[in-house]
Amino acid sequence: MSAAPDEPRAWLVRGNLRLNAACYERYFGGMESVVMLYEAEPQRLWVLPVRAARAGGFVLKQANLRGDRSAAAHGFFRDHGIPDDCERELLPRRLA
Repeated sequence: MSAAPDEPRAWLVRGNLRLNAACYERYFGGMESVVMLYEAEPQRLWVLPVRAARAGGFVLKQANLRGDRSAAAHGFFRDHGIPDDCERELLPRRLA
């Protein structure tokens, strides 16, 4: 099943967090970086915007002309036992 292009989508692809343009604009529009927190039980990945890139975090680089973004986080995922070859769609949602 293919998602509509304007539907927010996020996925983990070989150590990278990928956000389609709709997800980036809805939840992170204008942000240059994010921090991630992993919760093992229940399995959750929290992705939080960082207002100033100099504050740290993972840089959201533009991946294509559509405006999709990608953050290289191989070490983060490895540290939490997620293998490098893992590919998984994530369910983006806003809590506030």
